[in-house]
Amino acid sequence: MEHLLLAPTFVKRAESDVPLQLQVLHKGVLRSVYSAIKTCSHLYIVGYRFPMTDYEFYLAFRSAVRTNESLRRIVVVNKPKPPSEMVQFVVHFQSLLERTGKEDLLEFDFGGVEEWVKKPLLL
Repeated sequence: MEHLLLAPTFVKRAESDVPLQLQVLHKGVLRSVYSAIKTCSHLYIVGYRFPMTDYEFYLAFRSAVRTNESLRRIVVVNKPKPPSEMVQFVVHFQSLLERTGKEDLLEFDFGGVEEWVKKPLLL
């Protein structure tokens, strides 16, 4: 089993004002994430709202999910939300997976991260 923790990053794209070392590091992180997502059987997205402003990560994520033949489950874990916010959140993640062929694998857990970690992982 491989675990991958992706911390939020302020390097959203290559820009002239971002130091080259950070650009190289960011590209390396994206390659690592792509590789892990492309080969996993279960994908857990915990506490991440997946902002569309992080376009490079969005493209890497979609491509990796679309080409992953082993993927059986995608679980999005987040804190409890009011009903209207929950609907927006679900629609947002559904749109991320649109036309990947993996739309039916998407599940949500709005019990909060603290409660989710107490549950056994269903593999």
